[in-house]
Amino acid sequence: MKRLVSLALITLVLAGSARPASLLSVSKTPFESFNCSVDFTPVVGTDGITLLGVVSTNLGTNDDSSAIIIANSPAPAVVGSTDVVVFRVQGGYNRQTHLIGVRVRDNVTLEIFEGQITLVIP
Repeated sequence: MKRLVSLALITLVLAGSARPASLLSVSKTPFESFNCSVDFTPVVGTDGITLLGVVSTNLGTNDDSSAIIIANSPAPAVVGSTDVVVFRVQGGYNRQTHLIGVRVRDNVTLEIFEGQITLVIP
């Protein structure tokens, strides 16, 4: 099954700022694997973005779960000349919730933005 999920919450990341809650929640089984996308077009300039990273945190343990949840193939990437980041989610275990953060830098203003998705594995 193919699914493409777009993110609804994008925030400007300021030094020392609190992490906001995600507005988008996605549910999957441990065996599903599908692409997610974060569209930064509404908040960045027209000269593109640089992907700084995609990380996952297990909200039950507060541990980094990126190696389990974020697929390395295909690697997270900015799609062409757009301001959209695509990454693949995979794995995980039942009864877990993960917060996925996607950080980018505006190529002109150098501001850093983060989009977030809550991934629920019931």
